[in-house]
Amino acid sequence: MELIDERVSSILGAVACGEMEPSHAKKAVKEIGDDPYCAQSICDQIWLGSFVESENERKRVQAFISALFDDSTIGIADIICRLEPESIPPEIQSVDILRRKRTQAKTKKVYNIPVFNLLSECAEGYATLTDSIWSFSVFPLTETSIETQATYIKEIMGKYSLCPNRSLGVILAILTKIRKYQFMYL
Repeated sequence: MELIDERVSSILGAVACGEMEPSHAKKAVKEIGDDPYCAQSICDQIWLGSFVESENERKRVQAFISALFDDSTIGIADIICRLEPESIPPEIQSVDILRRKRTQAKTKKVYNIPVFNLLSECAEGYATLTDSIWSFSVFPLTETSIETQATYIKEIMGKYSLCPNRSLGVILAILTKIRKYQFMYL
């Protein structure tokens, strides 16, 4: 990967300085490879090199990006996810639209409230949680067993998207029953 990064970086530098035409640079990049990981690496190197000083350099870098996009060396998803909006050529995606979509996605991410499964909606998840606690009570308590059980409980809660408060209620109810049965047999 380092070899790919170095070659793309040198090609991008030559394009930005005007030493190499975007069409020739496109051919040189195409020789490097065309797998998805290569495309991601190319986009990462373009992102690093896209912070240029002058407007002419920016236009040359944008022409290079357009050439790679037209040749299907890099896809729209890599371009949008890995490059700054200002470095994306307008013929690929409008900067204003891209900014609005990114703001919308960030807002949705911040204000989206996770929905947890209730006891009646995910009986299998709560049954797995209950079974885990009951089976845990059979073994002697050690620090590593408690850590292992806590990790397993978190995995169950994540897998079934269980409500943390309801899960804690189930855990406490089961542990109370276990203590009650242990005192009965003493």
